[in-house]
Parts: sequence; structure tokens; C-alpha cells
Amino acid sequence: MHELAIHFDVPEHGISLKTFSQAIAHTETIISSLNRDIFNDHLQYELWVLPPEKGSFKAKLGIIVLAGTIAWGFLESNIGQSFIQGLTGKTPAYWAEIAGKKIRSTILSSDTEENDNDTASKKVICVAEAILIVEVTKKFLELKEDKLTSLGVSVKKFRSAYEAKNKFYKVCMENTYIQGIGFEEEEKFPVSRQNFQSMQVSLPEKELADNIWNTEITELKVTSPNWERNDNHRWWKGKDTDNRTVHFKIEDDGFWNLVENKSINLQIIDSIRVQLAYVGEQRHRRNARALKILWFNETFLSPPLQVNQVYDILRMNKKASPPRHQLDFFSSE
Repeated sequence: MHELAIHFDVPEHGISLKTFSQAIAHTETIISSLNRDIFNDHLQYELWVLPPEKGSFKAKLGIIVLAGTIAWGFLESNIGQSFIQGLTGKTPAYWAEIAGKKIRSTILSSDTEENDNDTASKKVICVAEAILIVEVTKKFLELKEDKLTSLGVSVKKFRSAYEAKNKFYKVCMENTYIQGIGFEEEEKFPVSRQNFQSMQVSLPEKELADNIWNTEITELKVTSPNWERNDNHRWWKGKDTDNRTVHFKIEDDGFWNLVENKSINLQIIDSIRVQLAYVGEQRHRRNARALKILWFNETFLSPPLQVNQVYDILRMNKKASPPRHQLDFFSSE
């Protein structure tokens, strides 16, 4: 478990139940939104409210990540590493090292057979991701919009998280006893009461997803391939890791060159790791385009495209906005 402290600077070291419950609820929404927008909802976690301590009032939340191996794939990518380092000041590898130190004594003191290398690695990843979601949430609550935008956390992309942040500081403003907010164990309050208003931002209108490209790297089981490259009438068909059907076309020249040269190892049901672009929500992907095939069955084919390469491909569609899951992480728009 990793802890997130929400430290209220109040004279009597207490706040109303209404303020407490609403602040916790809005923080939970922020964590959920960041999980969706950063980890594509792959982070499975539990949120606990921990007992308060003496001193200025602290709401302490404990986060336990139950399964995070899929999410860690994003963090190990160039985009993920740059994003996390920009927001927290440290790389994912640094936080993994901290997680390793945190659980090492527990692993060494256990004689159970469960603590083999693979299990220990998964534990480190889960603890590291719990630490990361806490650190990202702290910075999101502490930094102003201009700084967050410069790091790629734009209002357009992270609208729901900003909306919850607005409500969080509105609740704090309405309680006249709260003079500041901090997010550490120590009595440090970087967000003073006079800044509560400026921490709230104007939200853009909710857009229809039809004109916005999303991108992701995902695993697909191919249930119906189409080896005719120029056949625009029948697309490839596959199942994602949540057993959702995905219809897509492959636009990767390198992949098709391997097919033409008969260099692809085929199986009855092929498994591919693909860099996918699509419109709509993840559970209803439409117009899906496989921009790059990274793995085909057990064979590595190519590294993923960089952000600027993805943008160059997608901007040729005049109706398309920049890809949300990749470009907006570092866009200052």
C-alpha cells in the first residue's frame, strides 16, 4: 500500500464531514480519470481511507494496485518515461527501485514458495504503480494549469480530471477554516487559500469523439485476417484482451513487405501486438488503423512509431484532431 496525504491547514485541526467526504470523493474521481487517461484503465487498484493522525488535519488514502503489469508497458515506453519524468521529476525506473526497496524486506522474510523471481517482479511493478499514481495525483492537485499543460496534461485531454480538481478546490473554498492544502506528511501547504480560485480552470465543451483520434499499443488475437492488402471492403478482425471485437486495417508497409516475402510465421490464430489508432471510445473503437505491427506471434517486427510520426500520419485526415493518447501528453496546445 502507498499513501496519499491530503493535508488541510485548519486552526482547530478538524473539518466538517461534508468537506472531508466531498474532498475524498473528488480525489477518487481524479485518480480514476488519470488511470483511464494514462493507463487506459488497465490499473486495477483499491482505495482505502486511513486513520487520521494528530496535528493539522490529514485525510490519508491508501492505494493498493492489484494488477498492473499491462500498465507498466506504457511506463517503459519513451512516451511514458518522458511523461512520468516531466510530471514527477523521476523516471519510472527510479520509482521501481523505490518500490523494490519497499518490499524487499517483506520478500526476504517470507519462506513461501510464492516469492519466486516472477512473483517478486510483479509485486515490485504493482507497488511502483501505486507510488506513481500517488505521485501523479499529488502533482496534478498541486500544480497550476499552465505548468501541467507544459508537461502535456492538457485540459482537453484530461477534462474529467480537471473537472474533479475544480470541485475539489471549490469545496475547499467553501470551508472558510481551510487556509491551505498540502500533499505531504509534513506541515507544508504549497497551495494557499488565496490560490484556491486560480487552481480552478475553464473547461472546454465536451466534444464528440468522432473527430478525435485515440492511439494505443495493444494485444489482439486475429480471428479473421485479410491477406489482400488492397481489399478495402473487408477489414481484419480480432479480439482484444477484454474479448472485445476490433475491426481494423493494416497500414504498416514494413509488415506487408514481410508478407510479400513470405517472412511471416503464421498460426491457426495469430497474436499481434499493434500500435492502433481509432475514433470513439476504447470499448467502441471505430475506423481502427494498425499503424505499426510490433510483434507477430513470437516474432518482433518493429518498435512503435514516435509521437511526431503518428501525428504526421493522422493529420493527413483533415477531419482528425491530434491523437489523444500520445500527442496530447506533450502538447502545449
